Amino acid sequence: NVVSVIDPSNPTQVVFTATLAYGDAIDLSLSEMALQMADDSYYSMATFGDIAKTSLMQISWSWRISYL
Repeated sequence: NVVSVIDPSNPTQVVFTATLAYGDAIDLSLSEMALQMADDSYYSMATFGDIAKTSLMQISWSWRISYL
């Protein structure tokens, strides 16, 4: 799931939050997360050291994007 929220104190910013729930991606090794556009291109991508996802954890990523 990805949720987007416009910052009410700064309407030129939007925050996108993606969450892997406890039951998602169990026993997978995660090392990247991206915001993907409707045309399948990537808007933004982050890479990081491996995270071994288990059913004991929920992981969230947030992107704060400013539009000027």
